Amino acid sequence: MDRVLTGIEGLDRAIEGGVPQGRTIILQGPSGSGKTTMGLMFLLAGARNGEKCAYLTLEQSPQEIINDNKRLLPDLEKYYDEKGIIIFDRSIRMDIISKPDPKVWFEDNPQSSVRGKTDREDPRQFKKFVDNMFRELGENNFKRLVIDSINALCRKNKLMMKSLKQPYTEDDHYELVLNLVERAKELGITCFLLTEWVGDIGPQSYESIIGDGIIELHVNDALNSRAIVIRKLRGTSHGLKPLPFKFKENEGIVVIHVSRGGI
Repeated sequence: MDRVLTGIEGLDRAIEGGVPQGRTIILQGPSGSGKTTMGLMFLLAGARNGEKCAYLTLEQSPQEIINDNKRLLPDLEKYYDEKGIIIFDRSIRMDIISKPDPKVWFEDNPQSSVRGKTDREDPRQFKKFVDNMFRELGENNFKRLVIDSINALCRKNKLMMKSLKQPYTEDDHYELVLNLVERAKELGITCFLLTEWVGDIGPQSYESIIGDGIIELHVNDALNSRAIVIRKLRGTSHGLKPLPFKFKENEGIVVIHVSRGGI
């Protein structure tokens, strides 16, 4: 089985040299646990190897992502500027503050094609955006994709359905995530889906069922510590023992210790 480096040496040693190529990994954890940093390290590992990589942001702007990670990942900006890493920006913030105008939803209305409308104002735009994104990924032979985050994607879809006066159910969420996973797999893209826990314990979700792997990031406030847990990774022999890690300037996430024979 071909494998793809995550960019975190200690983690790669614990999972037989990386995640299976062309699979989808759910990366989940609470706020501040390091999900975005790990996702970016995964893309940087590919870019350094000459692979084309993409990041779909539904929360921060591209510049905010780069600025926030300058100390941990100083060469991120270089690969972004050189197009080794493409950032697709579809922030949910404008959807939240927008005031939908149902008149723009009709195909025969000239305003329906006006650029600058938010997805909440014209829900059809988001489907077109996703279609165009995957078309670009396929035509240009992209190898890696990070989607940040499923929570924001779910919220965006809820706002769009609310604008259309349609309910949004768990089945809609399942279909939304499954569609993204299947399209990435069809293109042979290795994908990280980031999702945030709300509360102390991450509930089971449709993403967990759909993903080929689940990597959890845990935070212990009392001990001021963080750890990686490999909950599931199909086709891979791995342990469940937490891998403690720290953030290190210029290196990002660094696993503190991986004991031999413990995997």
